[in-house]
Amino acid sequence: MTTITDVSGVGPATASALAEAGIASVEDLASAKLRVLRQVPGIGTVRARSLREAALALGTRDTAVSERAIELRRQAKALEKKAKKLTKRARASKSKKKRKRRLAEVAELLARADKKLRKADKADQELANA
Repeated sequence: MTTITDVSGVGPATASALAEAGIASVEDLASAKLRVLRQVPGIGTVRARSLREAALALGTRDTAVSERAIELRRQAKALEKKAKKLTKRARASKSKKKRKRRLAEVAELLARADKKLRKADKADQELANA
């Protein structure tokens, strides 16, 4: 049987903190809302997503949907990273026209990343309702 400590990133201390928040199983962790996970001491937004994705990856839920959500989040993270690099380039641009164009590209990349995250959240919601 799979226990919560089998989830990557969950050791005894984290398992104890999660249990105090009412999250005692891998399935509980996989279906937990991010805002609930963020309230657990020592867990921020990034770690909450990481833990939830790791729990989903253990196969406790519909793997096709969970893999889709994980892939969408991975793609969103790549877009955000690209936007960050482009922002640095835009700030370094001497030409106002180039800076404006690059910042418009950043806005588009971030909009695409946000759309992917919303799709991932929708996939997570499908899992929770299943």
